[in-house]
Amino acid sequence: FNLRLIDDYVNKINSSNVDVVEIGFRFFNKKSTLGDFAFSKEDFIKKLKFKKKIKLAIMINANELLKTKNYKFFFIKQKFSKIKIIRIASHINELKKINNHIIFLKGLGYKVVVNIMQISQLDIKKIFKIINEINYIDLLEALYLADSMGSLKPNMIGKIYYEINRKISTPLGIHAHNNK
Repeated sequence: FNLRLIDDYVNKINSSNVDVVEIGFRFFNKKSTLGDFAFSKEDFIKKLKFKKKIKLAIMINANELLKTKNYKFFFIKQKFSKIKIIRIASHINELKKINNHIIFLKGLGYKVVVNIMQISQLDIKKIFKIINEINYIDLLEALYLADSMGSLKPNMIGKIYYEINRKISTPLGIHAHNNK
């Protein structure tokens, strides 16, 4: 994105009632064809002129987090960062594996949200089983169910949401797509 577009975007957000903005990813492996918002490095984020009241968030893919041995070097203590929230997008089979990563990020002072991706492809019993087995659920600001394929019907979203919400006290959200 060019600087003018970025400034226009930031100014529109600053004049709105938006309180949280997910500004991009934090990829760990530099790919030269991707822009600044794919890496959301601290020096770049500091240049963005968002009002202090707006909480900035970034997204991390769990699979990249799990395969990057030196991931800790990509984060500073939250009190020195404009980033407040980190959203981890995770497939169901990665949920149990990211426990130490969440504890590390929480220890730095970040609020952490986890997205369970491709929720429409999963059996509800398997979802419950995994949710009951992960021991960091109470550390999360929220757990999001991501309809990555855009194929869930409203009644199915309601059923899944209702059943999971009965079993956990962590706030529950939905991340929907419309892929049709």
